[in-house]
Amino acid sequence: MTYDWNKIVETIDNGVGGESNISKVYHCATRFRVVVKDVNLVQKEELEKIDIAKGVNVANGEVQIIFGAGLVNKVFEKYQANHKNGANASASNEEMSKTFKWNPNSSFKDNLFLNVRAAIRAFAEIFIPLIPIFIAGGISLALESFIGAFIPSNAGSSYRTVLALKAFFSLIGGGILGSLPAFVGYTAMKKYGGTPLLGLAIGIIMVAPSLMNSWSQSDFVTINFGAEVPKGKNVAYTLFPESWGFFNFSLIGYQAQVVPVLMIVYLGYWLEKLAKRFSHESVAILTIPLVTVIGSVFFGFWLIGPIGRYLSDAIGWLFKNMWTYTNFPFFGLGGALIAFVYPFLVITGLHQGFLPIEALLVTETTKQFGHGFTWITPIATVSNIAQGMVGFGILIAILMLKKDKQVSKVSSSAISANLGITEPALFGVNLPLKYPLLIGAIASAAGGFWLGMSQTYATSQGSASWLGNILQFSWKDGEAEKLFYAKLDKDLPWNYVIHTSMTNGVKMLIGNLITSVVAVSATVMWSLTKGKKELLKWAA
Repeated sequence: MTYDWNKIVETIDNGVGGESNISKVYHCATRFRVVVKDVNLVQKEELEKIDIAKGVNVANGEVQIIFGAGLVNKVFEKYQANHKNGANASASNEEMSKTFKWNPNSSFKDNLFLNVRAAIRAFAEIFIPLIPIFIAGGISLALESFIGAFIPSNAGSSYRTVLALKAFFSLIGGGILGSLPAFVGYTAMKKYGGTPLLGLAIGIIMVAPSLMNSWSQSDFVTINFGAEVPKGKNVAYTLFPESWGFFNFSLIGYQAQVVPVLMIVYLGYWLEKLAKRFSHESVAILTIPLVTVIGSVFFGFWLIGPIGRYLSDAIGWLFKNMWTYTNFPFFGLGGALIAFVYPFLVITGLHQGFLPIEALLVTETTKQFGHGFTWITPIATVSNIAQGMVGFGILIAILMLKKDKQVSKVSSSAISANLGITEPALFGVNLPLKYPLLIGAIASAAGGFWLGMSQTYATSQGSASWLGNILQFSWKDGEAEKLFYAKLDKDLPWNYVIHTSMTNGVKMLIGNLITSVVAVSATVMWSLTKGKKELLKWAA
Protein backbone atom coordinates (compact mmCIF):
# COMPACT_ATOMS: atom_id res chain seq x y z
CA MET A 1 0.00 0.00 0.00
CA THR A 2 1.29 3.46 -0.91
CA TYR A 3 0.84 6.54 1.24
CA ASP A 4 1.16 10.26 0.65
CA TRP A 5 4.25 10.60 2.85
CA ASN A 6 4.68 14.32 2.18
CA LYS A 7 1.17 14.98 3.45
CA ILE A 8 1.73 12.78 6.52
CA VAL A 9 4.98 14.58 7.40
CA GLU A 10 3.35 17.97 6.84
CA THR A 11 0.42 17.01 9.08
CA ILE A 12 2.81 15.91 11.82
CA ASP A 13 4.72 19.19 11.68
CA ASN A 14 1.53 21.25 11.73
CA GLY A 15 -0.04 19.17 14.48
CA VAL A 16 2.91 19.54 16.85
CA GLY A 17 3.01 23.31 16.43
CA GLY A 18 5.48 23.63 13.58
CA GLU A 19 9.12 22.64 13.19
CA SER A 20 10.22 25.48 15.47
CA ASN A 21 8.31 23.87 18.35
CA ILE A 22 10.18 20.55 18.07
CA SER A 23 12.99 19.66 20.47
CA LYS A 24 13.45 16.06 19.39
CA VAL A 25 11.87 13.43 17.18
CA TYR A 26 12.44 9.71 17.75
CA HIS A 27 10.44 6.49 17.87
CA CYS A 28 10.07 3.26 19.84
CA ALA A 29 8.59 -0.06 18.69
CA THR A 30 5.18 1.41 17.85
CA ARG A 31 5.12 5.14 18.65
CA PHE A 32 6.40 8.16 16.73
CA ARG A 33 7.48 10.51 19.53
CA VAL A 34 7.94 14.27 19.39
CA VAL A 35 9.29 16.25 22.34
CA VAL A 36 7.83 19.75 22.02
CA LYS A 37 8.93 23.06 23.52
CA ASP A 38 5.41 24.36 24.16
CA VAL A 39 2.65 21.77 24.54
CA ASN A 40 0.00 24.49 24.19
CA LEU A 41 0.82 24.76 20.47
CA VAL A 42 -0.01 21.09 19.83
CA GLN A 43 -3.18 20.44 17.81
CA LYS A 44 -4.25 16.90 18.68
CA GLU A 45 -7.25 17.05 16.34
CA GLU A 46 -4.92 17.78 13.41
CA LEU A 47 -2.76 14.75 14.21
CA GLU A 48 -5.81 12.50 14.47
CA LYS A 49 -6.52 13.24 10.81
CA ILE A 50 -3.60 11.02 9.81
CA ASP A 51 -5.38 7.96 8.38
CA ILE A 52 -2.67 5.43 9.20
CA ALA A 53 -2.32 6.59 12.82
CA LYS A 54 -3.98 4.29 15.36
CA GLY A 55 -4.12 6.91 18.09
CA VAL A 56 -2.56 10.07 19.52
CA ASN A 57 -1.47 10.74 23.08
CA VAL A 58 -0.14 14.04 24.46
CA ALA A 59 1.42 13.96 27.91
CA ASN A 60 4.20 15.68 29.83
CA GLY A 61 5.60 17.70 26.96
CA GLU A 62 5.65 14.80 24.50
CA VAL A 63 3.40 13.93 21.57
CA GLN A 64 3.03 10.22 20.82
CA ILE A 65 1.50 9.14 17.51
CA ILE A 66 0.79 5.40 17.43
CA PHE A 67 1.46 3.81 14.04
CA GLY A 68 2.24 0.25 15.11
CA ALA A 69 5.27 -2.01 14.70
CA GLY A 70 7.03 -1.73 11.33
CA LEU A 71 4.98 1.19 10.04
CA VAL A 72 6.46 3.57 12.61
CA ASN A 73 9.94 2.87 11.19
CA LYS A 74 8.79 3.89 7.71
CA VAL A 75 7.16 7.07 9.04
CA PHE A 76 10.37 8.00 10.88
CA GLU A 77 12.50 7.35 7.77
CA LYS A 78 10.21 9.49 5.60
CA TYR A 79 10.17 12.23 8.23
CA GLN A 80 13.98 12.33 8.28
CA ALA A 81 14.13 12.31 4.49
CA ASN A 82 11.76 15.28 4.31
CA HIS A 83 13.91 17.38 6.63
CA LYS A 84 17.33 18.56 5.50
CA ASN A 85 20.18 16.78 7.28
CA GLY A 86 17.62 15.00 9.42
CA ALA A 87 16.71 18.25 11.17
CA ASN A 88 15.15 17.75 14.56
CA ALA A 89 15.29 13.99 14.10
CA SER A 90 17.94 13.57 16.73
CA ALA A 91 19.64 15.45 19.48
CA SER A 92 23.04 15.32 21.09
CA ASN A 93 23.51 14.42 24.71
CA GLU A 94 24.14 18.06 25.58
CA GLU A 95 21.00 19.21 23.77
CA MET A 96 18.97 16.50 25.48
CA SER A 97 20.29 17.43 28.90
CA LYS A 98 19.20 21.02 28.29
CA THR A 99 15.81 19.87 27.07
CA PHE A 100 15.14 17.71 30.10
CA LYS A 101 16.65 19.91 32.80
CA TRP A 102 13.72 22.27 33.05
CA ASN A 103 11.06 23.57 30.70
CA PRO A 104 9.67 26.93 31.89
CA ASN A 105 6.52 26.36 29.83
CA SER A 106 5.67 23.19 31.78
CA SER A 107 4.51 22.69 35.36
CA PHE A 108 6.73 21.45 38.17
CA LYS A 109 4.99 18.07 38.06
CA ASP A 110 5.54 17.72 34.31
CA ASN A 111 9.20 18.73 34.57
CA LEU A 112 9.81 16.24 37.37
CA PHE A 113 8.12 13.46 35.43
CA LEU A 114 10.08 14.29 32.26
CA ASN A 115 13.41 14.17 34.09
CA VAL A 116 12.59 10.82 35.70
CA ARG A 117 11.40 9.38 32.42
CA ALA A 118 14.45 10.74 30.58
CA ALA A 119 16.74 8.99 33.06
CA ILE A 120 14.83 5.72 32.73
CA ARG A 121 14.79 5.97 28.94
CA ALA A 122 18.52 6.68 28.82
CA PHE A 123 19.26 3.37 30.53
CA ALA A 124 16.59 1.53 28.54
CA GLU A 125 18.05 2.69 25.22
CA ILE A 126 21.31 0.97 26.13
CA PHE A 127 19.55 -2.38 26.50
CA ILE A 128 16.85 -2.24 23.80
CA PRO A 129 19.35 -3.16 21.01
CA LEU A 130 20.52 -6.10 23.15
CA ILE A 131 17.12 -7.78 23.51
CA PRO A 132 17.74 -10.18 20.56
CA ILE A 133 21.02 -11.17 22.22
CA PHE A 134 19.29 -11.88 25.52
CA ILE A 135 16.68 -13.98 23.71
CA ALA A 136 19.28 -16.05 21.83
CA GLY A 137 21.49 -16.55 24.88
CA GLY A 138 18.73 -17.09 27.42
CA ILE A 139 16.74 -19.57 25.36
CA SER A 140 19.93 -21.47 24.42
CA LEU A 141 20.73 -21.98 28.11
CA ALA A 142 17.12 -22.98 28.76
CA LEU A 143 17.39 -25.56 25.96
CA GLU A 144 20.61 -26.84 27.51
CA SER A 145 18.80 -27.31 30.83
CA PHE A 146 15.80 -28.89 29.05
CA ILE A 147 17.98 -31.44 27.26
CA GLY A 148 19.89 -32.14 30.46
CA ALA A 149 16.64 -33.06 32.20
CA PHE A 150 16.35 -36.13 29.92
CA ILE A 151 19.93 -37.34 30.42
CA PRO A 152 20.43 -39.87 33.24
CA SER A 153 23.31 -39.35 35.66
CA ASN A 154 25.06 -42.50 34.41
CA ALA A 155 24.72 -41.58 30.74
CA GLY A 156 27.06 -43.59 28.53
CA SER A 157 28.14 -43.52 24.91
CA SER A 158 24.54 -43.99 23.73
CA TYR A 159 23.86 -40.42 24.84
CA ARG A 160 26.86 -38.99 22.99
CA THR A 161 24.77 -37.04 20.47
CA VAL A 162 22.46 -35.65 23.15
CA LEU A 163 25.42 -34.62 25.31
CA ALA A 164 27.01 -32.91 22.31
CA LEU A 165 23.77 -31.03 21.64
CA LYS A 166 23.62 -29.97 25.28
CA ALA A 167 27.20 -28.68 25.05
CA PHE A 168 26.35 -26.86 21.82
CA PHE A 169 23.55 -24.85 23.44
CA SER A 170 25.78 -24.22 26.46
CA LEU A 171 28.41 -22.79 24.10
CA ILE A 172 25.91 -20.36 22.55
CA GLY A 173 24.23 -19.26 25.79
CA GLY A 174 27.41 -19.05 27.84
CA GLY A 175 29.26 -17.30 25.04
CA ILE A 176 26.61 -14.61 24.65
CA LEU A 177 25.83 -13.89 28.30
CA GLY A 178 29.42 -14.41 29.37
CA SER A 179 30.50 -11.75 26.86
CA LEU A 180 27.75 -9.34 27.91
CA PRO A 181 30.18 -6.57 29.03
CA ALA A 182 31.42 -6.28 25.44
CA PHE A 183 27.91 -5.72 24.06
CA VAL A 184 26.90 -3.37 26.88
CA GLY A 185 30.18 -1.50 26.53
CA TYR A 186 29.42 -0.77 22.88
CA THR A 187 25.80 0.35 23.30
CA ALA A 188 26.53 2.27 26.51
CA MET A 189 29.40 4.26 24.99
CA LYS A 190 27.23 4.98 21.95
CA LYS A 191 24.45 6.26 24.20
CA TYR A 192 26.81 8.35 26.33
CA GLY A 193 28.13 10.05 23.19
CA GLY A 194 31.62 8.55 23.00
CA THR A 195 33.28 6.27 20.45
CA PRO A 196 31.37 2.95 20.56
CA LEU A 197 34.38 0.82 19.60
CA LEU A 198 36.33 2.13 22.60
CA GLY A 199 33.41 1.03 24.78
CA LEU A 200 33.56 -2.35 23.08
CA ALA A 201 37.30 -2.58 23.80
CA ILE A 202 36.75 -1.79 27.48
CA GLY A 203 34.01 -4.42 27.67
CA ILE A 204 36.22 -7.07 26.05
CA ILE A 205 39.03 -6.34 28.51
CA MET A 206 36.58 -6.94 31.38
CA VAL A 207 36.14 -10.55 30.18
CA ALA A 208 39.70 -11.08 28.92
CA PRO A 209 41.09 -14.67 28.99
CA SER A 210 43.90 -13.51 31.32
CA LEU A 211 41.30 -12.92 34.05
CA MET A 212 39.79 -15.63 36.19
CA ASN A 213 36.49 -16.59 34.56
CA SER A 214 33.70 -16.22 37.09
CA TRP A 215 31.86 -19.00 35.22
CA SER A 216 34.85 -21.37 35.18
CA GLN A 217 34.05 -24.98 36.03
CA SER A 218 37.62 -26.10 36.74
CA ASP A 219 39.15 -26.31 40.19
CA PHE A 220 42.19 -24.22 39.31
CA VAL A 221 42.63 -21.38 36.86
CA THR A 222 45.95 -20.25 35.41
CA ILE A 223 46.19 -16.50 35.00
CA ASN A 224 48.71 -14.62 32.92
CA PHE A 225 50.51 -13.09 35.87
CA GLY A 226 52.21 -16.41 36.52
CA ALA A 227 49.98 -17.76 39.26
CA GLU A 228 47.66 -20.75 39.53
CA VAL A 229 44.82 -19.97 41.89
CA PRO A 230 41.89 -21.89 43.40
CA LYS A 231 38.54 -21.13 41.80
CA GLY A 232 36.38 -18.71 43.76
CA LYS A 233 39.17 -17.24 45.89
CA ASN A 234 39.69 -13.50 46.10
CA VAL A 235 42.76 -13.31 43.91
CA ALA A 236 44.62 -10.01 43.89
CA TYR A 237 47.62 -8.65 42.04
CA THR A 238 49.34 -5.71 43.69
CA LEU A 239 50.70 -3.17 41.23
CA PHE A 240 52.70 -1.29 43.84
CA PRO A 241 53.76 -3.51 46.79
CA GLU A 242 55.23 -0.51 48.62
CA SER A 243 51.76 1.05 48.95
CA TRP A 244 50.58 -1.62 51.44
CA GLY A 245 48.30 -3.21 48.87
CA PHE A 246 46.33 -0.04 48.17
CA PHE A 247 46.28 -0.67 44.41
CA ASN A 248 44.94 -4.22 44.57
CA PHE A 249 43.35 -5.68 41.47
CA SER A 250 41.01 -8.65 41.85
CA LEU A 251 41.81 -10.72 38.79
CA ILE A 252 38.27 -11.98 38.31
CA GLY A 253 36.38 -11.36 35.08
CA TYR A 254 33.10 -9.51 34.82
CA GLN A 255 31.27 -12.17 32.81
CA ALA A 256 27.49 -11.52 32.70
CA GLN A 257 27.90 -8.25 34.63
CA VAL A 258 25.89 -5.14 33.75
CA VAL A 259 26.29 -2.43 36.40
CA PRO A 260 30.13 -2.42 36.58
CA VAL A 261 30.51 -2.05 32.83
CA LEU A 262 28.00 0.83 32.73
CA MET A 263 30.03 2.66 35.37
CA ILE A 264 33.45 1.94 33.87
CA VAL A 265 32.40 2.88 30.34
CA TYR A 266 30.85 6.10 31.65
CA LEU A 267 34.26 6.97 33.11
CA GLY A 268 35.75 6.10 29.71
CA TYR A 269 33.35 8.53 28.03
CA TRP A 270 34.57 11.42 30.22
CA LEU A 271 38.22 10.44 29.80
CA GLU A 272 37.76 10.41 26.03
CA LYS A 273 36.09 13.81 26.20
CA LEU A 274 38.98 15.23 28.25
CA ALA A 275 41.57 13.64 25.97
CA LYS A 276 39.93 15.19 22.90
CA ARG A 277 39.91 18.59 24.58
CA PHE A 278 43.56 18.67 25.64
CA SER A 279 45.27 16.54 22.97
CA HIS A 280 47.07 18.28 20.14
CA GLU A 281 45.84 17.10 16.77
CA SER A 282 49.31 15.77 15.90
CA VAL A 283 49.15 13.17 18.69
CA ALA A 284 45.39 12.87 19.20
CA ILE A 285 45.20 9.56 17.34
CA LEU A 286 47.51 8.09 19.99
CA THR A 287 46.51 9.87 23.17
CA ILE A 288 42.72 9.63 22.92
CA PRO A 289 42.39 5.81 22.74
CA LEU A 290 45.27 5.26 25.19
CA VAL A 291 43.94 7.65 27.82
CA THR A 292 40.39 6.34 27.41
CA VAL A 293 41.12 2.63 27.60
CA ILE A 294 44.05 2.58 30.04
CA GLY A 295 42.50 5.12 32.39
CA SER A 296 39.07 3.53 32.51
CA VAL A 297 40.44 -0.01 32.90
CA PHE A 298 42.87 1.06 35.64
CA PHE A 299 40.25 2.82 37.75
CA GLY A 300 37.67 0.25 36.74
CA PHE A 301 39.50 -2.80 38.06
CA TRP A 302 40.90 -0.95 41.05
CA LEU A 303 37.85 0.89 42.36
CA ILE A 304 34.77 1.22 40.15
CA GLY A 305 34.37 -2.45 39.20
CA PRO A 306 34.29 -3.81 42.78
CA ILE A 307 31.84 -1.07 43.79
CA GLY A 308 29.74 -1.95 40.74
CA ARG A 309 29.66 -5.61 41.78
CA TYR A 310 28.28 -4.72 45.21
CA LEU A 311 25.77 -2.32 43.67
CA SER A 312 24.71 -4.96 41.17
CA ASP A 313 24.21 -7.51 43.94
CA ALA A 314 22.17 -5.00 45.95
CA ILE A 315 19.87 -4.13 43.02
CA GLY A 316 19.39 -7.80 42.16
CA TRP A 317 18.64 -8.66 45.80
CA LEU A 318 16.13 -5.81 46.05
CA PHE A 319 14.08 -6.72 42.99
CA LYS A 320 14.28 -10.46 43.60
CA ASN A 321 12.97 -10.06 47.14
CA MET A 322 10.42 -7.44 46.12
CA TRP A 323 8.74 -10.27 44.20
CA THR A 324 9.49 -13.11 46.58
CA TYR A 325 8.38 -11.49 49.83
CA THR A 326 5.18 -9.87 48.53
CA ASN A 327 3.71 -13.14 47.26
CA PHE A 328 2.50 -15.84 49.61
CA PRO A 329 1.06 -19.37 49.40
CA PHE A 330 -2.34 -19.07 47.66
CA PHE A 331 -2.13 -15.25 47.84
CA GLY A 332 -0.16 -13.52 45.07
CA LEU A 333 -0.45 -9.96 46.40
CA GLY A 334 2.71 -8.59 44.78
CA GLY A 335 1.92 -10.19 41.43
CA ALA A 336 -1.58 -8.70 41.41
CA LEU A 337 -0.41 -5.18 42.32
CA ILE A 338 2.46 -5.03 39.83
CA ALA A 339 0.35 -6.52 37.03
CA PHE A 340 -2.43 -4.00 37.70
CA VAL A 341 -0.03 -1.05 37.47
CA TYR A 342 1.92 -2.32 34.45
CA PRO A 343 -0.39 -1.06 31.63
CA PHE A 344 -0.30 2.44 33.14
CA LEU A 345 3.51 2.27 33.10
CA VAL A 346 3.31 1.39 29.40
CA ILE A 347 1.13 4.44 28.73
CA THR A 348 3.68 6.75 30.37
CA GLY A 349 6.71 4.92 28.95
CA LEU A 350 8.06 4.14 32.42
CA HIS A 351 7.92 0.39 31.73
CA GLN A 352 11.21 0.81 29.87
CA GLY A 353 12.87 1.08 33.27
CA PHE A 354 12.35 -2.66 33.70
CA LEU A 355 14.72 -3.47 30.80
CA PRO A 356 18.04 -2.99 32.64
CA ILE A 357 16.57 -4.48 35.82
CA GLU A 358 15.45 -7.61 34.00
CA ALA A 359 18.83 -7.87 32.29
CA LEU A 360 20.38 -7.85 35.74
CA LEU A 361 17.98 -10.51 37.07
CA VAL A 362 18.63 -12.78 34.08
CA THR A 363 22.41 -12.52 34.23
CA GLU A 364 22.64 -12.91 38.01
CA THR A 365 20.46 -16.03 38.09
CA THR A 366 22.22 -17.45 35.02
CA LYS A 367 25.55 -17.29 36.84
CA GLN A 368 24.06 -18.95 39.91
CA PHE A 369 21.75 -21.61 38.48
CA GLY A 370 22.66 -22.20 34.84
CA HIS A 371 19.98 -20.17 33.06
CA GLY A 372 17.95 -17.07 33.81
CA PHE A 373 14.91 -16.61 36.05
CA THR A 374 12.90 -13.39 35.74
CA TRP A 375 9.44 -12.47 37.01
CA ILE A 376 9.16 -9.29 34.91
CA THR A 377 8.44 -11.00 31.57
CA PRO A 378 5.56 -13.05 33.07
CA ILE A 379 3.98 -9.85 34.44
CA ALA A 380 4.41 -8.05 31.10
CA THR A 381 2.90 -11.07 29.34
CA VAL A 382 -0.38 -11.12 31.29
CA SER A 383 -0.60 -7.33 31.00
CA ASN A 384 -0.21 -7.39 27.21
CA ILE A 385 -2.60 -10.29 26.77
CA ALA A 386 -5.15 -8.59 29.03
CA GLN A 387 -5.19 -5.47 26.84
CA GLY A 388 -5.46 -7.63 23.72
CA MET A 389 -8.27 -9.79 25.09
CA VAL A 390 -10.17 -6.68 26.17
CA GLY A 391 -9.96 -5.69 22.50
CA PHE A 392 -11.53 -9.00 21.49
CA GLY A 393 -14.24 -8.35 24.08
CA ILE A 394 -14.94 -4.98 22.46
CA LEU A 395 -14.98 -6.69 19.06
CA ILE A 396 -17.59 -9.22 20.22
CA ALA A 397 -19.71 -6.43 21.72
CA ILE A 398 -19.73 -4.20 18.63
CA LEU A 399 -20.57 -7.18 16.41
CA MET A 400 -23.46 -8.07 18.72
CA LEU A 401 -24.61 -4.44 18.56
CA LYS A 402 -24.20 -4.54 14.75
CA LYS A 403 -21.75 -1.62 14.71
CA ASP A 404 -19.02 -2.78 12.36
CA LYS A 405 -17.34 0.55 11.55
CA GLN A 406 -14.45 0.00 13.98
CA VAL A 407 -14.09 -3.78 13.44
CA SER A 408 -10.84 -3.53 11.48
CA LYS A 409 -9.22 -1.14 13.95
CA VAL A 410 -10.25 -3.16 17.02
CA SER A 411 -9.32 -6.57 15.61
CA SER A 412 -5.87 -5.52 14.35
CA SER A 413 -4.97 -3.81 17.63
CA ALA A 414 -6.20 -6.81 19.66
CA ILE A 415 -4.09 -9.22 17.61
CA SER A 416 -1.07 -6.91 17.95
CA ALA A 417 -1.44 -6.79 21.75
CA ASN A 418 -1.64 -10.58 21.98
CA LEU A 419 1.63 -10.69 20.04
CA GLY A 420 3.29 -8.33 22.53
CA ILE A 421 2.71 -4.84 21.06
CA THR A 422 -0.04 -3.12 23.07
CA GLU A 423 0.22 0.53 22.04
CA PRO A 424 -2.31 0.35 19.16
CA ALA A 425 -4.86 -1.23 21.52
CA LEU A 426 -4.03 1.05 24.44
CA PHE A 427 -4.07 4.37 22.61
CA GLY A 428 -6.40 3.52 19.76
CA VAL A 429 -9.20 1.69 21.61
CA ASN A 430 -8.85 1.09 25.35
CA LEU A 431 -7.71 4.53 26.51
CA PRO A 432 -10.28 6.52 24.46
CA LEU A 433 -13.08 4.29 25.83
CA LYS A 434 -11.54 4.35 29.35
CA TYR A 435 -13.39 1.37 30.85
CA PRO A 436 -11.58 -1.26 28.69
CA LEU A 437 -8.25 0.01 30.04
CA LEU A 438 -9.42 -0.49 33.63
CA ILE A 439 -10.91 -3.92 32.88
CA GLY A 440 -7.61 -4.87 31.23
CA ALA A 441 -5.69 -3.80 34.34
CA ILE A 442 -8.03 -5.87 36.55
CA ALA A 443 -7.69 -8.91 34.26
CA SER A 444 -3.92 -8.45 34.33
CA ALA A 445 -4.04 -8.37 38.14
CA ALA A 446 -6.02 -11.63 38.16
CA GLY A 447 -3.31 -13.31 36.09
CA GLY A 448 -0.59 -11.65 38.17
CA PHE A 449 -2.21 -13.00 41.35
CA TRP A 450 -1.72 -16.53 40.02
CA LEU A 451 1.85 -15.81 38.83
CA GLY A 452 2.79 -14.53 42.29
CA MET A 453 1.33 -17.39 44.30
CA SER A 454 2.82 -19.97 41.92
CA GLN A 455 6.21 -18.18 41.64
CA THR A 456 6.29 -18.23 37.83
CA TYR A 457 9.52 -17.25 36.07
CA ALA A 458 10.67 -16.83 32.47
CA THR A 459 14.11 -17.94 31.33
CA SER A 460 14.91 -14.77 29.38
CA GLN A 461 13.76 -11.40 28.15
CA GLY A 462 11.92 -11.23 24.87
CA SER A 463 8.36 -11.29 23.59
CA ALA A 464 5.75 -10.83 26.33
CA SER A 465 3.05 -12.68 24.41
CA TRP A 466 1.52 -16.07 23.62
CA LEU A 467 4.56 -16.80 21.46
CA GLY A 468 6.86 -15.91 24.33
CA ASN A 469 4.92 -18.34 26.53
CA ILE A 470 6.10 -21.12 24.22
CA LEU A 471 9.73 -20.07 23.81
CA GLN A 472 10.76 -18.28 27.01
CA PHE A 473 9.37 -20.60 29.68
CA SER A 474 10.64 -24.05 30.63
CA TRP A 475 8.24 -26.92 29.85
CA LYS A 476 10.30 -29.52 31.69
CA ASP A 477 12.18 -28.89 34.91
CA GLY A 478 15.92 -29.37 34.60
CA GLU A 479 18.76 -29.03 37.08
CA ALA A 480 18.52 -25.22 37.02
CA GLU A 481 14.85 -25.25 38.08
CA LYS A 482 15.52 -27.76 40.84
CA LEU A 483 18.40 -25.68 42.25
CA PHE A 484 16.46 -22.43 41.97
CA TYR A 485 13.32 -23.60 43.75
CA ALA A 486 15.32 -25.53 46.35
CA LYS A 487 17.10 -22.31 47.29
CA LEU A 488 13.78 -20.44 47.28
CA ASP A 489 12.30 -22.93 49.75
CA LYS A 490 15.40 -22.75 51.92
CA ASP A 491 15.42 -18.93 52.09
CA LEU A 492 11.72 -18.47 52.92
CA PRO A 493 9.78 -19.08 56.15
CA TRP A 494 6.89 -20.52 54.12
CA ASN A 495 6.37 -22.98 51.27
CA TYR A 496 4.55 -21.89 48.12
CA VAL A 497 3.09 -25.43 47.85
CA ILE A 498 2.20 -25.31 44.13
CA HIS A 499 5.36 -23.71 42.77
CA THR A 500 7.10 -27.01 41.96
CA SER A 501 4.01 -29.06 41.11
CA MET A 502 4.06 -27.85 37.48
CA THR A 503 6.55 -26.30 35.08
CA ASN A 504 6.89 -22.57 34.46
CA GLY A 505 5.50 -23.01 30.95
CA VAL A 506 2.30 -24.58 32.30
CA LYS A 507 1.99 -21.98 35.08
CA MET A 508 2.36 -19.15 32.56
CA LEU A 509 -0.26 -20.74 30.30
CA ILE A 510 -2.71 -20.93 33.23
CA GLY A 511 -2.01 -17.28 34.07
CA ASN A 512 -2.70 -16.25 30.47
CA LEU A 513 -5.95 -18.22 30.40
CA ILE A 514 -7.13 -16.67 33.68
CA THR A 515 -6.36 -13.22 32.29
CA SER A 516 -8.11 -13.96 28.99
CA VAL A 517 -11.32 -15.26 30.57
CA VAL A 518 -11.59 -12.28 32.94
CA ALA A 519 -10.79 -9.74 30.21
CA VAL A 520 -13.19 -11.01 27.54
CA SER A 521 -16.14 -11.84 29.81
CA ALA A 522 -15.96 -8.62 31.85
CA THR A 523 -15.57 -6.45 28.73
CA VAL A 524 -18.51 -8.02 26.90
CA MET A 525 -20.75 -7.79 29.97
CA TRP A 526 -19.88 -4.13 30.65
CA SER A 527 -20.08 -3.15 26.98
CA LEU A 528 -23.62 -4.51 26.70
CA THR A 529 -24.81 -2.89 29.94
CA LYS A 530 -23.15 0.04 31.73
CA GLY A 531 -20.78 0.88 28.89
CA LYS A 532 -23.23 0.40 26.02
CA LYS A 533 -23.97 4.08 25.50
CA GLU A 534 -20.29 5.04 25.49
CA LEU A 535 -19.39 2.19 23.13
CA LEU A 536 -22.17 3.05 20.67
CA LYS A 537 -21.02 6.66 20.58
CA TRP A 538 -17.39 5.64 19.96
CA ALA A 539 -18.26 3.02 17.32
CA ALA A 540 -20.65 5.27 15.40
